[in-house]
Amino acid sequence: MIRVILYLFTGLLAIGCGENTMEKPIWLNPKSTLLVNQDTLVFETKVQDWKASISTAVQVIYPELLQTEEKLLVIIHPEKGVIEGSAFLTLESGTYQFVYPITLKNQKGKSQIADLRSPKTLTADSSMVQQQILYSYDSFGNLTQVEQDVYFVERNVEMLPKTGTFKSEAASPRSSFYVDAGTVKEIPISYSKDSYNQRITIKAGPLVDRFENKIANGTQILFYFQKEKQHKKIEAVVLDAFAVLTLPLDEAEGRTLVAQIAQIYSQPLTLEKQ
Repeated sequence: MIRVILYLFTGLLAIGCGENTMEKPIWLNPKSTLLVNQDTLVFETKVQDWKASISTAVQVIYPELLQTEEKLLVIIHPEKGVIEGSAFLTLESGTYQFVYPITLKNQKGKSQIADLRSPKTLTADSSMVQQQILYSYDSFGNLTQVEQDVYFVERNVEMLPKTGTFKSEAASPRSSFYVDAGTVKEIPISYSKDSYNQRITIKAGPLVDRFENKIANGTQILFYFQKEKQHKKIEAVVLDAFAVLTLPLDEAEGRTLVAQIAQIYSQPLTLEKQ
């Protein structure tokens, strides 16, 4: 008998709890995409004590709530905008929580185009083609369309073989990049004598690549001197498309001279005696 009474009590308790179950607010908006600072979420509910929060991938937003006898209005107006995309609205009353998936969008504003280029350094010997990726973003960090329904534009950009440092401009999205000279086209060499000071000056240049760009300052050049079985090598560097070497006459006269940069050699030049 006692066991039967306990079963009846447990059943009545379960029925009583079921009667106290809260009904989920009915969402009245025709679509789930909401424009921040413009759209309002509308729910039908008779419950008056609600709290609300919106969870995105990077932040939690606490919207403003307005309630009438049977309607709950959820107003989203963060001052700095939001990271757009999927979010979840949570309505909470007492121990009850109800979650609604939504999509947040900012009102259309200004966007900035970013330009990524690779490689950053080009040489006139190599392909003068850069890979470019363009994308656009707004002031809140959201990707925006570069073209209709396109968020990334990838293409190849052919550059002119002109040496220099090409810096980006404030009003332009173009990235900075650099163009270096290629291998020297040829090595013309000449010399002059200073009999009074007993010196000889050897000059290599102008040193340019096949596009007439000056070879980079600091490029190593080797001078080979040969006389019969005697060999001598002297290193120098290029400055403003020339390399200049001054030697005592007795060290250079009567020798055959060849200059070298990388795999390019000059024509032999004989340094005649007076």
